[in-house]
Amino acid sequence: MKILAIDDNPDNLTTLKAVLSDSFPEACVLTAPDGYRGIELVLSEDPDVVLLDIVMPEMDGFEVCRRLKGDERLLHIPVVFLTALKTDRLSRIHALKAGAEGFLSKPIDEAELTAQVRAMSKIKTAAVLQRRENERLTMLVAERTRELEQELEWRKLIEAEKSQIEAQFHQAQKMESVGRLAGGVAHDLNNLLSPILGYGEMLLDEFIPGDDRKESVAQIVSAGERARDLVRQLLAFSRKQVLELKPLDLNDTIKDFRKLLRRTIREDVDIRFVPEPSIPRVYGDISQLEQVIMNLAVNAQDAMPDGGRLTIETAVTHLDAGYADALLCAAPGRFVMLAVSDTGHGMDDETQTRIFEPFFTTKEKGKGTGLGLATVYGIVRQHGGYIQATSTSGQGAMFRVYLPAMETPADNAETAAAPATDQRGDETILLVEDSGMVRDMAKAMLKRHGYTVLVAENGSGALSVLENHVGPVHLLLTDVIMPGMSGKDLFDMAVVRYPGLKVLYMSGYMDNEIAHRGVLNEGVRFIQKPFSVRALAGKVREALGGR
Repeated sequence: MKILAIDDNPDNLTTLKAVLSDSFPEACVLTAPDGYRGIELVLSEDPDVVLLDIVMPEMDGFEVCRRLKGDERLLHIPVVFLTALKTDRLSRIHALKAGAEGFLSKPIDEAELTAQVRAMSKIKTAAVLQRRENERLTMLVAERTRELEQELEWRKLIEAEKSQIEAQFHQAQKMESVGRLAGGVAHDLNNLLSPILGYGEMLLDEFIPGDDRKESVAQIVSAGERARDLVRQLLAFSRKQVLELKPLDLNDTIKDFRKLLRRTIREDVDIRFVPEPSIPRVYGDISQLEQVIMNLAVNAQDAMPDGGRLTIETAVTHLDAGYADALLCAAPGRFVMLAVSDTGHGMDDETQTRIFEPFFTTKEKGKGTGLGLATVYGIVRQHGGYIQATSTSGQGAMFRVYLPAMETPADNAETAAAPATDQRGDETILLVEDSGMVRDMAKAMLKRHGYTVLVAENGSGALSVLENHVGPVHLLLTDVIMPGMSGKDLFDMAVVRYPGLKVLYMSGYMDNEIAHRGVLNEGVRFIQKPFSVRALAGKVREALGGR
């Protein structure tokens, strides 16, 4: 068992470590002096329980807990708050809303601490995780309701807030259902779409200009791309897509994105950007946040059929406890706000209650999938953020996205993206893929770019190929999840024979599936299925070290 204690007081850490080592002799007790180091240890060590002080400099316990609970990969790790603050009912409610599973008061009672740790260490299965989340929401409703019922003048507010929390709970259930559906079909559908898109792109390159068949193949590729995007939208809504997170300046992101936005939005829509100077960075996936901006902008355009004004604003804001309560699942703290507003026809109250539901749309049949705002909701929540819509019929609408602000400035000396280079090569690549269609398609793609390609359908077959091959092997291109042996296990064995071997992983599964295989760590090369010829060639060249 691994236990992580996060506290800025070294004496408290020493005491905790001594008590825990006494009570759990076989346990590994880890300590961290602040929230940043604590989060690093959670990511690298995957502890069974986190003991977390509330009052700490730079990043308090609520913020640490919110970041942990905002990451799908870390939801299974229980958090117990340790605090010397007044432990009344309101404090416990705030702890629950932050996502914690336990609450202990200082000075710590040794028996109570031991009991809490022993109990928390057992909550690591998906069924218990779901039940715990349901119990947490139920307890939040019950505690909040009992507190408000003490004062008669708040009775109407009680019913309204109770309805909001129940609506949030039902929305979470809907998201979970869609997530299960998307996860069930995404892998197989991505494997089917890979050869459709791959062979289609290769065929397009074969036709000379003016060949009538080229347009037919282009339609096949276009239909495949739409199907691929639909799967990605479902995964985005259910918060299961793979994210590439890094520190971002939202102002710079919007400035770089404005040209594409201007080409997409009609000319009768005036686009205005009102940035707040010197905003803190956020930790995000740039392509996903661009999709948020694009979806909100297109949605605003559709609300202004005769033209109008689209305004994009940024600001730094601090959500106090009262405003955080209004957002239901938000925790107080410092956020970067992205606001997208329009001068369109607006929405009535009934529409506003359903706008983030998957497949809900007010557009005519055939004009929309109903996944645009649902996708936005999923992306924002996966980034640990919150979204709020306000509108009045006939007076436009505004969507406010709140993303957690980074507490410390990021290193400005970022590595510049490598310029586009020749994507061809003459190296030897071992391709391992259990789907015959994907394997044949990827082999054809690589051979077209000049590579020598060895193929195998599983891990044992790949090891046999390596055993009989004479000459160098420069890159292992392998599926992550295969029968018998995972892609990572295969690489760990193959790199013993070829110490300089590079690896590029590929998968059609969701991020939480492949994360458990240990391939989503920083610095590991990965490509999501289905992929294009250009994307695969670029990733292979990148993994081999450029040209």
